[in-house]
Amino acid sequence: MQKRIVDTAIERGFQPAKSYKILESYVVDGLRSRRPKEIDKDKEKEILANVRNDRSGREKSSEVLAYKVDISSISVADRPRFGSYSSS
Repeated sequence: MQKRIVDTAIERGFQPAKSYKILESYVVDGLRSRRPKEIDKDKEKEILANVRNDRSGREKSSEVLAYKVDISSISVADRPRFGSYSSS
């Protein structure tokens, strides 16, 4: 791990023979690609509308809510915001 950090710093201009001063630009993390989100704003609004629609909507499982918008049930279950039933 430390060797990788030192190698990256040297690639970015760190010269330990001249100076041991380490600039942030030598060690700052690069951008990382992330997995695209499965639930976009439109799907989120649709799920919340299904929950807020009536009392039976609040009693639906994550599997049922996910099936209605064609996403995985784990994506719905992992969103704590969907547990909130307020209409705000």
